[in-house]
Amino acid sequence: NYLPGIGGTANLDISGFSAAEIRISTGTAGNTRYWTGSAWIADGNDPLAWRPTTRLGNTSWYYTVAQTAPTMLADDVAYTVSARAIDYAGNYSNVYSTYTFSYDLTGPGVTMTYPLNGGKYSHIIVSTAATGSTTNSQLSNNTWASTVAVAVSEVSDAGVYQNCFNGTSFAGCSAPIFLPAQGTLPGWSFTSPNISFTNDRKYKFEAMAQDYAGNYSAVTSVVNTYDVETPTSSVLTPSGQYINSFTSVSGNATDERVAPRAYEAGLGTYTVKVAIRRLDNNLWWNGADFLTAAQPVWFETAVSAAVEESTKPWVYNFPSGAASLQEVISNAGKKDYWVVTYAYDLAGNKEFGPAVGEPQNGDIPAQAGRTVRYDNVLPIAQTTSPVNGVYVSSTTGIYGVAIDTGAVSSVQILIKAVGHGKTWIGAYTGQPSDWDNDPSTMYTHWSTATYSNGSWGLLMPSSELDPVKNSRIAVWVRAIDQAGNWQATPSKTDIDNNQVTGGGSAAYYFHYDNTIPLSYVTVPASYMVANSTGLLMGTS
Repeated sequence: NYLPGIGGTANLDISGFSAAEIRISTGTAGNTRYWTGSAWIADGNDPLAWRPTTRLGNTSWYYTVAQTAPTMLADDVAYTVSARAIDYAGNYSNVYSTYTFSYDLTGPGVTMTYPLNGGKYSHIIVSTAATGSTTNSQLSNNTWASTVAVAVSEVSDAGVYQNCFNGTSFAGCSAPIFLPAQGTLPGWSFTSPNISFTNDRKYKFEAMAQDYAGNYSAVTSVVNTYDVETPTSSVLTPSGQYINSFTSVSGNATDERVAPRAYEAGLGTYTVKVAIRRLDNNLWWNGADFLTAAQPVWFETAVSAAVEESTKPWVYNFPSGAASLQEVISNAGKKDYWVVTYAYDLAGNKEFGPAVGEPQNGDIPAQAGRTVRYDNVLPIAQTTSPVNGVYVSSTTGIYGVAIDTGAVSSVQILIKAVGHGKTWIGAYTGQPSDWDNDPSTMYTHWSTATYSNGSWGLLMPSSELDPVKNSRIAVWVRAIDQAGNWQATPSKTDIDNNQVTGGGSAAYYFHYDNTIPLSYVTVPASYMVANSTGLLMGTS
C-alpha cells in the first residue's frame, strides 16, 4: 500500500555493471500499457518504456517511484516490472528479471456470524468459538485478507472497556486487546482454552482483518450477555387443594432466582413446560390418557410477551375434544394429580433436568409443582334435628350432618314457615321483618351454618320462630365441597310446593307451636242438674 521505489541487483562479472533499466507495465494481454515516467504507452519496445535507474554500486540499482502527479500507482492495479542490465561493453542482458506486484490501498472486509449481537449465552449455549469470514471488494491478485484478529472484552452498558481477554485471562483494560484468530481464510474462528466468562456480565466480541498490503478492515463487533443462573417456575392455579374442573393451569416464571440481575438472559414466549401425573398409578398425561407414559410428557405453555422479560406469567389451556383432559379425569372420578413445570431461559439454563433433552422422573425435585385432588362427586347434607315431622314448642337450633368424598367447605340452609309463606332472612331480631314473602327475594335467603367434622348447626332460638308460630317449618339444606361441587339447590317450584329438591315428596320439616291449648265444659250447663245420661261434654 506504499511504494517509494523499486530496486534490485546485477551481476556483470566480465565487463562490469554499467547501468540497469526497468520496464513497468500493467493491463491484460492485448491491452498492456507501459510507463514512460509521465504517461502510459502501448509500445513496450519504445525506448521510453525502458526507464533508467540509479546505479548504487557495482551490484545494485534503484528506481524512484514518483509520489506526486503524475503518479503511476493506482489502487487495485497489478504491475509487472522487468529489469535488464547493461555492461560497459554495451551488452544488454538477454534474460529479464520479472516481478509482479499489486498496489492496494483498500482494506478487506470482515464479518462475524457467531456469536450473535444481543445473544444470551451460558455454559449451555456457548459464545465461543467466535466465527466469521473475510471479504474482498478488489480484483487484483494478493489484495485479499491475510490475517484476522479478535478481541473479547467485558464492557459496561455505556460500552466502556472494563476487562479484556489477553490470551490468559481477563484483566483490566481501557481498549480492546486483539489476538490472532484461527482457521483458514476466508473463514476464521477464535477460541481459547483459557477463556472463561463471568455470570451476569456483558461482553463485546470484535474482529478486524488485515490484507497482504497491510491495510486494515473496519472493526466489526457484537455485544451479548452471559448468564449461568437457572430460572424458576411456579404453579398458581389451580390454587386450591381440590378442584372439579381441569381445563388449564397457570403460574409465574422468573429468571432472577437469587436476586435482581443486570444481564439475566430472561424468558421467551415459549420457555415454560408443564407435565401432569396421576398419583394413584404414577403415570403421566400423554395428551390422550394416563395409561402409558411412565416418564413425563412435557407440553409447551404460552408465556406472556407483554411483561418484563425476567418475570413472566404463563398459561397452558388443555386442548378440547373427545379425549380432553377434563373428560378423562371426569370419567376417572376422584383422583390426585401432580402438576409440574420447569422453565429454561434464553441462554439455555434449565430449572432442572439434563442440559440436552427433557427432564425425567428422577430429575424433578420433590417440592416442584402443585398437587390437586379432582373431585366431581356432589356432597350431601341432611337435617337431623329437630326430628322430621315432630312438633316442638321451643328450639335452640337446627342441626344435621354433611358428607363428601373430598372435603366439605360449607353448609347452607333455607328455612320456610309454610303456613305463612315466608322464608327466614337470617336476622336475629325476633320481629316479623325477619321473615320475607317477597317473590323477588324470598328464595335467596340461604344462611351459612357452622360446620365441623361432618356436623353442622344453625342457631335458631324460639324467639325467631315466634313471629311465624303455629306453622310447619320446612328446611332445605345444601353443601359445597372444597372442589366447588354444590349439592343440588331446590327450585322455586320445589320451595313453593314444600318439596325436596326435584319434587316428589315433602321437604324436611317440623312443627313449631308454643300456644297453650284451651278446653271448655259445655254439658251440663252451668248451674244445671245433670240429666240421667251422666254425660260430660265440652270443646278444646
